[in-house]
Amino acid sequence: MRRAYGIEGRFSAKRAATFERIELEIRMDPTGPSIFDLSPAEKLQLVEDLWDDLAGTPEAVPVHDWQKLELARRKANLLKNPASALPWDEVTQRVRRPYGR
Repeated sequence: MRRAYGIEGRFSAKRAATFERIELEIRMDPTGPSIFDLSPAEKLQLVEDLWDDLAGTPEAVPVHDWQKLELARRKANLLKNPASALPWDEVTQRVRRPYGR
């Protein structure tokens, strides 16, 4: 899998070993393992790796027209009502509170 997507050298040795294991399994049985066969820890690591890869080139991530319209609407609302803004620490508290964090 690493070679197929040209991501050599981007990940730690542990992550690379996971990709090598998956790559070997795929070559041995093309109908075999999928990402759903990974352990929970491996799935989380894969998501983290994908997120890091996307974050490395944010300009390559597509932004849909509806998202641009929503951002413009929110910006206009903020400019019209500056008092409606919340400090970042309050936002994080509101998000974390239901989860006991």
